[in-house]
Amino acid sequence: MDGLEAGSPEIRSALLLDGRGRLVAHAGAGEADSMREMVLELIAAADTASGRDSGAWTARLEVSSPGGGVFAVRRDGAQAQAMTLAAVTAAGALPSLVLYDLRMSLEGIDGA
Repeated sequence: MDGLEAGSPEIRSALLLDGRGRLVAHAGAGEADSMREMVLELIAAADTASGRDSGAWTARLEVSSPGGGVFAVRRDGAQAQAMTLAAVTAAGALPSLVLYDLRMSLEGIDGA
C-alpha cells in the first residue's frame, strides 16, 4: 500500500478489502472505516445502476468531483481470492493512471 502512494502522489488514501468487504489494509490520510463504508456504498450503487443482479459485480469504479475522486478496482474469484483496492485522490488526478496503478497493485498482491 505504501508503494502505491509513493508511485502515485495524487493518491491521498488507499484501502484493500477482502471478498466480504472487510478491511485488510489502509494507508494514507483519512479514517479507514468511513472510507470502507463509502467505497462499499459506491460499489453497491454502481452495481444497481448498471442493472447487475446479485451474482455480478462492478470491476472498476470512478467517481470524480471538483475536490477529488474515488477509484476502485475489484478482482473476482472465490471469497478467499476476491479483493477490492480503492483510493481517494486529489483534484486533477488522471483517471486512467490511477486505475492503472490500482490494477497493477492489485495484481501484485499474493494470490492474484
